[in-house]
Amino acid sequence: EKVRSLEMTVEEIRRAKDELIKMSNDAGQREIYEMRAKILKDKVSALNKAKEEGREEGKIEMAVEMLKDGEPIEKIVKYSKLSENEILELKKKL
Repeated sequence: EKVRSLEMTVEEIRRAKDELIKMSNDAGQREIYEMRAKILKDKVSALNKAKEEGREEGKIEMAVEMLKDGEPIEKIVKYSKLSENEILELKKKL
């Protein structure tokens, strides 16, 4: 990344600066940029939420399998990182 930025020519920097000035002076362009930025932020947020939900599902699946194998609650808590109450609730559903 640093090497790439060092490879930029003075001309590229000048063009980028000119484009930035043009965009900041043009309300329509600025609005388009802000909408794009919001969409990207929303997509990243959705992906992060999906990733977290997947991790939680994985913890639950592991805990259920350990319960089925007769593992002690303390061991399941240690490895799944679920609370004892969450594990007891899962056990009731089996």
